[in-house]
Amino acid sequence: MYNTRMFKISGTFLYYLLWPLVWLYAPLRVRVRVLLLVDGEVAVVKNWFGPNNWQFPGGGMKFGEQATDAALREIREELGITIMHNKLQQVTDEPEIVRFSGLLFRYHYVISKFDTKPKFVTSREIVESDWVRVTSVKIPRKVLANIL
Repeated sequence: MYNTRMFKISGTFLYYLLWPLVWLYAPLRVRVRVLLLVDGEVAVVKNWFGPNNWQFPGGGMKFGEQATDAALREIREELGITIMHNKLQQVTDEPEIVRFSGLLFRYHYVISKFDTKPKFVTSREIVESDWVRVTSVKIPRKVLANIL
């Protein structure tokens, strides 16, 4: 078993050490963010590599990969759950430009609604996961319109 606290601290330290490279790289790559929804709540995670902020699960899209396929892969890798393709709804045609921790990112957003909260089996990539009220997190207006 590894020490989660030290893992998180080292990931945050490494992130800030490499921040200039991340700043150059982040806007170039299109990423996917997945909103897992249950009764007005959405899943959020903290990655080991990053500024120790809560964010929606997801990650980089491979070349030629569709947003929904990337969403399925990332959710399976990060949270250990499998979602059926027909349970996903892509809500962005073009990537949304989002400013996060001083960086610009290009995100496609995908939504999946559940009747009950799935049990997460997080990978080493994820140091924490939680459920929060949809109203307590920043969601682009275009994406929020598809939730309500």
